[in-house]
Amino acid sequence: MTAGGAQYPELVAAELDRSWRTGRPIRVVLRSGCYVTHDALGYEQYRRLLATEYSVMPLRSSLELWSRVLSTPEPDLAIVDSGKRDAGMNSGFPVPLHRIRRGGTSLEAPPPGEVVAMNDQHAYFRGENDLAVGDRIGFGNSHPCATWDKWRVVPIVDDGYALTGVAQTLF
Repeated sequence: MTAGGAQYPELVAAELDRSWRTGRPIRVVLRSGCYVTHDALGYEQYRRLLATEYSVMPLRSSLELWSRVLSTPEPDLAIVDSGKRDAGMNSGFPVPLHRIRRGGTSLEAPPPGEVVAMNDQHAYFRGENDLAVGDRIGFGNSHPCATWDKWRVVPIVDDGYALTGVAQTLF
């Protein structure tokens, strides 16, 4: 028996375990793609709502997409070098999590603003901020399954962003 359940893997697993007790051996396979990395927007919001009624396990987003500011054509607009070919957007645009200023190495709070549009190669970040060309923004993704399938190899880093390995994707 296989089932999805990316938003609530623990609840789907519990229901399958409860529902399929027939006395015959049944192997349950849960195909929740997002449990590996979780997300930074849509599923997290759903889980907060669900937590008002059910006990849900805490999940933490662990997939980030880093983009560099290419242009600041208007005071409240920055064009960054990631787009639809880099990140899924079917459940919402990427959300800013961190910032590193040009030439710097220190993580800072995310710049105020949001991605308001994406095309194949670029995202449009709008907000009252002081972004400059060369600044980097670390984005979280909503519905990471739609991001994983865009990459053949994904770097794995530790909490200090040191490279510790790579994960090969097989989509």
